[in-house]
Amino acid sequence: MKIQMDECYRFCGEQDKLQRHARRMKDGRKAPHILAGTIFLLMVWMVAWGQRHFLPMDQWARRPAVRRVLGWRWRARVCSDSTIERSLPGCEVGPVRALLGDLYQRQPIQALPVRVGAQRLRCGAIDGSQLGHFEVSGLMILGRQGDRWLDVDPIPKTGQARPTSQRLLTRPVRRFGRGFLARWLLDGLDVAPGFIRAWLNAQIDVAIKTDDDELLMIQHANQMVDHHRFFRGVEYVTGVDPDRTGTSQVWACGGFTHTGVPVPLTIARVCADSPQQHNQERFYGVCTRAGLSALELPEVGH
Repeated sequence: MKIQMDECYRFCGEQDKLQRHARRMKDGRKAPHILAGTIFLLMVWMVAWGQRHFLPMDQWARRPAVRRVLGWRWRARVCSDSTIERSLPGCEVGPVRALLGDLYQRQPIQALPVRVGAQRLRCGAIDGSQLGHFEVSGLMILGRQGDRWLDVDPIPKTGQARPTSQRLLTRPVRRFGRGFLARWLLDGLDVAPGFIRAWLNAQIDVAIKTDDDELLMIQHANQMVDHHRFFRGVEYVTGVDPDRTGTSQVWACGGFTHTGVPVPLTIARVCADSPQQHNQERFYGVCTRAGLSALELPEVGH
């Protein structure tokens, strides 16, 4: 996404948003000449400027206009690429999380819900991601005007993605309260009863996209779909997915149970044809929220 620098400057200065949080930044260095908050602002501008390395930021930060924006009065004061590299590993993440929470709370209420069929719902997503050499679990708020990061935690080692994601839930619930979102979107690896219960205890419904047809509840749903003429309550629709430029068939039914999950689940089986790739994709949408139609469930999965 391209960012205009004048818009970035205005955003950084509007109502003292970033400067107030930048003053709280610490990175473990003793009596630094270049404060951690200054380096934090440079990293924000690094993204806006589209740079991927510290050296161009070193050269850019030496310009008189940039030095004035940063408030540097001393001629000898510079922010070298080595200074940036020394600062970031020790940077405290608490002020960054506080900033992300403030930005979320400042968003206009109409910018946050996303359209799911005929409904508008506040939705978030959580998933693992690779950031350079680090694997992290990220928590994101989905919105019509763009998605917004709310929190990130490093995954300490392979196989710890789910516990890390579960820890991510506690901070936003503590700050914003239970039910601050309508639904979290999870990937197929998170069909775990304890994980689902954690979200339900926070009064947030869960939607999961999975292609695992070995799950017992998926097998039961497939049996009902394959013999839908003999069962009531199986909804069938066809449609066109504008994003995938293909057609899809959707069967949806509810009332399924999953061991350890205290609420009934609605399951949709989606068969999507892709003319461009000449294949058919089958996946399942599992949701704890009742009342979604067969057309709305695939939208949640996508």
